[in-house]
Amino acid sequence: MNRITAVRTLIALLFALVGSPTYVWAHGGEDHGPPPATGAPDVSEHVVAAETELFTVVVKYAPRGVVGRLPLRIFVADTATSVPVSDASVRLEIEGVADVRATALEPGIYTATIPEPRAGAHADAVVTVEGSAVDLVTLEHLEFGPIASAGTVPASGGTAAKSGVTRIWWIALASLTAALALVTVAVVRRRRIRAAITSGEAEG
Repeated sequence: MNRITAVRTLIALLFALVGSPTYVWAHGGEDHGPPPATGAPDVSEHVVAAETELFTVVVKYAPRGVVGRLPLRIFVADTATSVPVSDASVRLEIEGVADVRATALEPGIYTATIPEPRAGAHADAVVTVEGSAVDLVTLEHLEFGPIASAGTVPASGGTAAKSGVTRIWWIALASLTAALALVTVAVVRRRRIRAAITSGEAEG
């Protein structure tokens, strides 16, 4: 592959990178299936995670419920393979709040609704998973009510998301500019070489 072809390929990849919705929105916090147990959570929701040797459990819920009821989503995956656990019996026990069985929404995703605790309350929880195996997963310190600011990402996620996308665009623009400069240099050099060859042939 010559230099011009390589640079053209680089430019195509840059355009694909910048124009890819998946790349941009993945950095904006969109869910693409069950979330991992670690990493930055969606700051518009409370997120609590824990794992055992058998199961990884992530619980997500909004800061406020509706008419005194608070729905929770429970994501269950196999710890060893990260494969969503389907068709399991999932029971959620929150200390002093509720003891309910969750309903399956889709593979690895379950939902349960509890009486909404008062804002500022916190409690531990246990999720019992009964599938090909049975295990208890303990979740510590579930908090209810408004989400405390971490000082880095606003609750809406808007400013951080826009800032991240802006940085992506600036990096892509700088890379594209450098690539175009390389193309220009390569074209000019090739023209000079051809001109020199033509001049030599004319003199001969």
